Amino acid sequence: TGTYDHTKGVVPVNCNHPAAANVQFKAPFAATAPVNTKVTADGVVVANGTTTPIPAILPAGEGATFEVDFTPPTARGQYTFALSLQFDGKPLSPLASPALLLGTIDHLWDAPSCTSSTMQSQIAATGQFICPKA
Repeated sequence: TGTYDHTKGVVPVNCNHPAAANVQFKAPFAATAPVNTKVTADGVVVANGTTTPIPAILPAGEGATFEVDFTPPTARGQYTFALSLQFDGKPLSPLASPALLLGTIDHLWDAPSCTSSTMQSQIAATGQFICPKA
């Protein structure tokens, strides 16, 4: 739903912005994957209604949005995921996610809940926030 900011209020996040091409990767981890498990993601490029397996060539001047979908391990814990790419056969700097805490969802959070008087009294004057749903 977005984030909450004192000056802007609820700021929606639009993840459906158009791109010339959408590169989609799927990386399935085994439910019991131990630390340092590596998987190879299968990928496709979706552009103008056509799906092409990776590797694929984008026309000159075209951009792409990269989407990585993974099936995480089921064990609760803190995980960091890394992605490495090649451009014209040359490796790019690896991309690493911030640490992710994976586990059972015990509470739902959203930006509109930050507008309640209870939450307003608890959050800082500056920054972007999500708050527990009442």
